[in-house]
Amino acid sequence: MQPNAQMPTPMPTQNQYDQILNPASAPKKPFLFGGGGKPKPAIMVLFVLLVLILVVAAYAVFTSLNSKNYDSVISLTQRQEEIIRISELGLKKAADPSTMTYLATVRNVTQSEQTDTIAFLKKKGQKVSPVQLALKKDSSIDTALDTAEQNNTYDEVLLGKLNGQIASYQRATRSVTVDSSSKSEKALFVTLTANAKAIAGVTGN
Repeated sequence: MQPNAQMPTPMPTQNQYDQILNPASAPKKPFLFGGGGKPKPAIMVLFVLLVLILVVAAYAVFTSLNSKNYDSVISLTQRQEEIIRISELGLKKAADPSTMTYLATVRNVTQSEQTDTIAFLKKKGQKVSPVQLALKKDSSIDTALDTAEQNNTYDEVLLGKLNGQIASYQRATRSVTVDSSSKSEKALFVTLTANAKAIAGVTGN
């Protein structure tokens, strides 16, 4: 060996345990991403579900803030139904011709009003079933009329019961809570109130 020959510089060797002993030196992968920088499927599913939940919640809040309550209008149709029912009972058994005329007027006017009211509700997406219409049926009126028929006071009792129903209906028309911007819809409820007042005034009530 020549005395001036230089020894080759040894190459640094990498300890195979460096990544274990020095985790800070190991490359870190983002939590949300797998290999190649792509989102993990499970994370994507969770993200989509979160977005859907937020959308559904926002829609529910929006709907609750913008939906209208038509219960007061449905209540009108039920009162109309009871007035029609009592009028038709009277038309079968009343004796006085003036009472019969009054009953026919009340029934015809109320039937027309009910048709318009149900049409209004249908246009708003509210369907009223026959079962719903009959919910304000007052069986005590039938009992009172049966007793009155036996006591020969049918017409008097009938008018008293019917006019009580009309008075309640008249108050209900004034308390309808639907806030409509449609002129025709506003006109409907004005007409209902006016007609209720008119038929109530026929007998001086």
